[in-house]
Amino acid sequence: MDDCEIEQIFMIKGFYTIAVLELFLGGGGRLTEIGSVSFRMVIFGLCLCVTLWLMVTHFDYDRDAVFLALGLTVAYVAVHLFGVVNGVFRGADAVDIMSDLQPSLFWLIAPFFAVVLGSRLIVYHNARLICLTGILLAVFYMTTLLSLAQGFLDFSELYEKLNSTGEFFFRGDSFFFYKGFLYLAIATVFLIAISGRLAVLGAILVATALLLTLTRGFVISAAIVIILMLFSLRRWISMAVAVMLAAVAFFAVWIYLPEMTSGFSGQRDVSNNIRFDDMIFMLKNATPITLLVGEGFGSYINGRLNIENSYLWLWWKLGFLGLIFWLSPLVMAMFYYCRISRDDPDYRLGCAFFYSILLVYIQTATNPYLNNPIGLSFVLIALFSLRTLGKSVNSDGMRKVVL
Repeated sequence: MDDCEIEQIFMIKGFYTIAVLELFLGGGGRLTEIGSVSFRMVIFGLCLCVTLWLMVTHFDYDRDAVFLALGLTVAYVAVHLFGVVNGVFRGADAVDIMSDLQPSLFWLIAPFFAVVLGSRLIVYHNARLICLTGILLAVFYMTTLLSLAQGFLDFSELYEKLNSTGEFFFRGDSFFFYKGFLYLAIATVFLIAISGRLAVLGAILVATALLLTLTRGFVISAAIVIILMLFSLRRWISMAVAVMLAAVAFFAVWIYLPEMTSGFSGQRDVSNNIRFDDMIFMLKNATPITLLVGEGFGSYINGRLNIENSYLWLWWKLGFLGLIFWLSPLVMAMFYYCRISRDDPDYRLGCAFFYSILLVYIQTATNPYLNNPIGLSFVLIALFSLRTLGKSVNSDGMRKVVL
């Protein structure tokens, strides 16, 4: 390997690190907006350019993975173009159609992840970045809560600054939620899967921060996948402890902490009623045509363009075929996960990636993560990471170019 190839490898790894850290830490991407352009938009455009550059310069990548990514991208375009045409045909507003379509456009950079994630070493790098992200978010959140409790920060000032971004939502007058906190749940899964003393300490910190977000969907999804993962890993004692801690967490999030937080119980009741009303609306208004092909992008559900349950949203907008398309990454992830031998040293890491994808799919039933860059980017990263981990090390694990 000459100096030029080594330099290229470090450039790619550096850019990839910047790109995924922005996705992991940046929430919905609004914190870095300058006018109508955000850093996430810039990263999106650069990912497309870097993919084209790597393919033109004959970079050593997994061509089968890229063909898979291109196939998924073509399927995405076909399904969602139909949603656009359907919306136009039904008279939907063009702005509403673009608002529906824009968050899912990150499907177009699937080939970028397929190219870069052909190496096990970059997959390991991913795991480290996820754990680092969770710890950083936990330290930020816990420090902020402590500062509020000690009077170092004024709640009214903090609310005014953060609420205007559209990235933060407050739980009464003590706690708050950040869109990027999904990675608290994902990092908890990774830290528990990895095991080890430092990982256990990190898991305790991150899980505590996750609990204090008072986000029931996060607690439920994280508890389910952690218990399932520990069952898969045959860590029976850890699984029993996880079940007991999950029961304590449910009590804290459903009863104790909400009662201790002024104004939060009322917010939660309103949220529950909205989700229930959305389901009733779907049952009453969905026709056989709606269930098959959807109402198209730009259509409204219960008087709103977007709702919390991604599955109802997808079914209403794109119909049964659209729902099948969005479920396909989970099916493919399960296939690649099952190819990883239990005796493989990377089996624990494979469990972390697969059960974190499952976490996103469970969570998106209560908060829309799957069909926007926050959750979608992780699903794509984890999918191609699992594909790499599922390949035989002897035949393909040691690639000529290692990131």
